[in-house]
Amino acid sequence: MPVPAGRPAIGALERACAGAGLLRGATPQPVYNGSRVLNAEPTRLFVDAHGQAQWRKKGFYSVLNDQGGSLDDNLVNSLLYNMIELGRMQPLASNAPLPEDIKLGLQRDNECPAPGEFDKYARKKPRQGMPLALSGLSKTEFETLRQWIFEGAVIDEQPWEAGPAPSATGPTVALAPRAPRVTRPASRVPPKEPAPGATPRSRPEPTRDRPVRKGLGRAALAWHSLLKT
Repeated sequence: MPVPAGRPAIGALERACAGAGLLRGATPQPVYNGSRVLNAEPTRLFVDAHGQAQWRKKGFYSVLNDQGGSLDDNLVNSLLYNMIELGRMQPLASNAPLPEDIKLGLQRDNECPAPGEFDKYARKKPRQGMPLALSGLSKTEFETLRQWIFEGAVIDEQPWEAGPAPSATGPTVALAPRAPRVTRPASRVPPKEPAPGATPRSRPEPTRDRPVRKGLGRAALAWHSLLKT
């Protein structure tokens, strides 16, 4: 599939259906190589190569029919179709343990057969079609993919364009304008009139022992205390 062989049985179905991944194709070079001690050449989509021609120079081969011919040849020469057909012919039971011959994990011996090597792969691993280790595609999904490949697997390849460089200060956030502050006039409450016949409260007369402290500050209060002594 359109991912290196280091990923399970030519890759996950979601990666396979990505247009850019399909145009890139597949490679026999492993990705998860624990014994590698030197840097490997990266093969990132939209970064390390652009277009089929550049990917072919990096050793990737097509998973679709690039040999021409009839509509039937689109199926026969398509590694993608051969893999999903193998999974269709050898389906796994739903909600059941995997067969012992299907090993997953980093210790798995991954491989991605070239189109001319598929028959050998199918004889060696008949239950390891696509999608790997799953119960398989539904009838509708399989027929949809088959018809698309049969008609030529047309992919609208858009030219890659570099996006704007990210800002060093982060994204700019537009703030909403602040609502104008409304100043309301202070309400003046008129003093209550005493009820008819009520005796008005009278304030006690100031005495030497009970000074009037209303309106006095701390300095005045201290001075008043010295006068008392």
